[in-house]
Order: sequence, then C-alpha cells, then structure tokens
Amino acid sequence: MPHQWIPNSSDEIKLEMLRELGFSNLGSLFASAIGASSEVEIPSGLSEMEVLLELKETLSMNRHIDPRKYFVGGIPRFCYVPAAVDELASRQEFYTSYTQYQPEVSQGALQALFEYQSLICELTGMDVANASMYDYTTATAEALLMSARVTRRREVVVVSPISEELRSVIETYLEPTGIVLREVMCDLETGSIPQDRLEQAISEDTAALFFENPAFTGVIYSDPEMLVEAAHRKGALAVVGVDLISLALIKPPSEYGADIVTGEAQPLGNYPALGGVLAGILACRWDDKLIWQ
Repeated sequence: MPHQWIPNSSDEIKLEMLRELGFSNLGSLFASAIGASSEVEIPSGLSEMEVLLELKETLSMNRHIDPRKYFVGGIPRFCYVPAAVDELASRQEFYTSYTQYQPEVSQGALQALFEYQSLICELTGMDVANASMYDYTTATAEALLMSARVTRRREVVVVSPISEELRSVIETYLEPTGIVLREVMCDLETGSIPQDRLEQAISEDTAALFFENPAFTGVIYSDPEMLVEAAHRKGALAVVGVDLISLALIKPPSEYGADIVTGEAQPLGNYPALGGVLAGILACRWDDKLIWQ
C-alpha cells in the first residue's frame, strides 16, 4: 500500500524500477543478488502448536531443578500456584507500575491489600498485619528492632539453628544500633531446650526472644508456650517466625502467646525466580506500643 510520506512506495513505481533493472519481480532480483545456484533453505511456516512443541523440545535440553528433588532448604521454595493467581495478578486492577498514591483510582490494589492483611491475621491469629516487608529476613530483623524500641532494652536472644541468610540480615540490622545478638542452641532432633539453659540465656536486658516454629531443621515445637513464657517472665517480647502453609495444620502463634509474628509470603502464590519475588510477613497483637511502631 503506497504511503504519502514514503517515496516510491506504490506498486506501479516498484514495478517500473524492477523493469529498469531488467527484472520482472522481487524474487528474480534476490535470486540474481545471491546467485542463481545458491538456495536458502528456509523451512515452511509452523502452526502455533508446532512452534510450542519445537520450543519445548529445545528447552528440554536445559538442566532444571526438579521440585521433588530440591533439598537446599530455606526460602524461596517451589509450591503449587493455582492458575487463577496468574490471571488475577495480570489484571489492570492489581498490576501497575505506579505507586498507589490515589485511593480513588487504586480500589483494586487497596482491596487486594485488605484481603491479604485479613488472611495473614486469620492464619497467624494476630490482630494487626502490615502490607508486607521486603522478605522474611528483613521482617524478622525489623521485629527485633521494634522489640528493642518498645522495651528500651539492648539485647535479643535467637533460638538456633537458623539459616545463614537470616542470621546475616539480623546482624546487619542490629550492628549499627549496638543491640547485642545472643543465641541459644536447641536440640537438633527434638527442638527442645533445657529450661535452665533458656532461663540463663534470657536476661533483664533482653528485648525479645526469637524462635521459628517449625524450626529451621523442620522440627515442630511440642511446647512453644514454654519459650514464650520464659521470655515474658523476664519482660521480653516473644517473636515467632512461622511457615504460613504449616498454620493450616498446627496451632497459630496467637494460641501460645506470641507478641510479634514474621514469615514469608512467597509460598502463598509466587514462583521462585532468581531469589524472588518475596514478601515479608509482619503481624502483632493489639497493643498500642506495638502498633505505633
């Protein structure tokens, strides 16, 4: 189709140019340019299904992680993501590159945040949940800083073992503030901690006791109340790191007295993608001192 801004674009002018060069069509021009004896082997076009099959065959030669044989541990991890999640996440009501400054044009995103916060409170049993942190590690570090501000104390106790990533982030957050990090080791098989060892680890200057349930080793504490009560006896807060999926089966932290709960939202509906996409959980009981933080 000729275009008014593109010269020599009409079919008549193109044909006249070819005749001037001694050719009847574009095919004969290209054949002359590359040589009559040269044949370019271009396969015929493929249907959409054939293209997908060919791509899958090519991609099958790549090495990939089988979710059933993934023993590295920690987060992120593979989980089932319903197809509806991908569809809803791509809708304009939720997916935007703009920060949600104007509530009158951000009702979809605000509704999604409300549903998310309500779900976190329902799972953890806590009264208040924020709209997420960077990830589990930063949420936990912020919870410990929050505990130090509320109690005005300069020490936190962590029940080990925990992942190296979590320990590294906690140390990074605490070091500039001068808050001391202490660790108390639990039994790797049972997750139990002798009462006397726990009592010695928690002092009058302890702002918070942090433990994971399930623990990093996979152990589920049979008596998490003992840990929480030990912290409360010394005036410290109990911060619990949880696996949100596990809360469908085990009792929530609210039932054994946790003050602050942290966790990772990625297993709720995000795929592992080069270390992301992550969202940290931070929830707490209804207490003015905690909510103001």
